[in-house]
Amino acid sequence: KYLFDTKQSESWKIGTSLEYLNEDVGNSSTTYNDDQRTTVSGHVYNHFQTDNWVNELALRYTDVDGLESNTTVHAGIGFRPSKSNLISLNYGEGFKVPTFNDLYFPFGGNPDLKYELSENLELIYKQWFDSGSLNVSIYDNDITNLIQFTPDENGVFTANNVGTANLQGADVTAQWQAGGLNHQISAQYVTAKDTVNNQNLQLRAKTQLGYQMTGDINPDLNYQLSVRHIGERPDFDYQTFAAINLKAFTQLDLNFGYKLLPGLDIRLAIKDLLNKEGQYVSGYRAAGRTLRLTIHYQGN
Repeated sequence: KYLFDTKQSESWKIGTSLEYLNEDVGNSSTTYNDDQRTTVSGHVYNHFQTDNWVNELALRYTDVDGLESNTTVHAGIGFRPSKSNLISLNYGEGFKVPTFNDLYFPFGGNPDLKYELSENLELIYKQWFDSGSLNVSIYDNDITNLIQFTPDENGVFTANNVGTANLQGADVTAQWQAGGLNHQISAQYVTAKDTVNNQNLQLRAKTQLGYQMTGDINPDLNYQLSVRHIGERPDFDYQTFAAINLKAFTQLDLNFGYKLLPGLDIRLAIKDLLNKEGQYVSGYRAAGRTLRLTIHYQGN
């Protein structure tokens, strides 16, 4: 991977990057119809900023073995009414490369798949305070060539670019410091529709809420408390194929970190502290309360 950027002036910067990636699944226990591919990509961007205005334009070119090349663009313009806030409008194109399973899995793979493509329009407001910040975004995202497994006339499921979807929503995040602690709250609301049949997308909750608090008990001991609420999500019962709704749930996580010696840290992570066993996917039992102990050493 190669990165290069340069300042043309105090307000103008341009840059470029080149990347080469080789993927090989030849050692997998699954025998794929094709077990290797390379990806070559290039990226150029232009960033210009004054006291009140910010604008950026970026282009990305990607070439993946077995797929057509793809070019995407990102453009944004922002206005600063003052040094403490920013309003910006952004347009971005994205893509998702089909996985090896999508393309070459012996049962259901389709080597003729194309990229999943997306177009996103987003309005963002940012506000900075002495001890915190606020970020509000409203977006509209269209997805085409969505990869879905569909049956043929013999009932055999194969990956195909048949889906289209639209996601519209808003995100709000606030961060602040109080009482010697760092706080963050977040709220998300999204309507995610399959535009072919006008049904809600599977496993997409309309509402999500979160709260996170971090602090130090002493110079060597710190902790993080996280609360996450996920609303109802549409899914399927994979035994009866009937449409169902997964229940909303709230999960509490707690993490501790302790510095034993210079360069030696120990961390304890407790997920689902109250053992609510919130279900993320139909047919899979939730893990419930789990504990994980990690020791990390970094030498000089």
